[in-house]
Amino acid sequence: MQYRQPRTHSWRLDVCDSEGRQCLDMLFASVDDSIHHLTPELRRSVEDLCAKSSSLNEMIRALRLTIIEVRGTIARSEGAPYIAAINGVAVDNKTAHMGSAA
Repeated sequence: MQYRQPRTHSWRLDVCDSEGRQCLDMLFASVDDSIHHLTPELRRSVEDLCAKSSSLNEMIRALRLTIIEVRGTIARSEGAPYIAAINGVAVDNKTAHMGSAA
């Protein structure tokens, strides 16, 4: 994150237990020293904007994964071969529910 604050403000760190349940969700903007000089109101506005941006990015990622799964389902129903992978990991219905990264 060092020297990349504007790019990483909307990043989140999710910590999960061994069963995949989320234990901690930390927005990088909330711990970024580069915005400490701002007034509390402006800092909250920046953090809120970053949180919304992060949520939007997560929704876009989930939508893209769903589109890939639907294309695969359609191709299989038509008897056409179809292999879908994201970052070398096969995409199937289990992947979407496990929340793998895109």
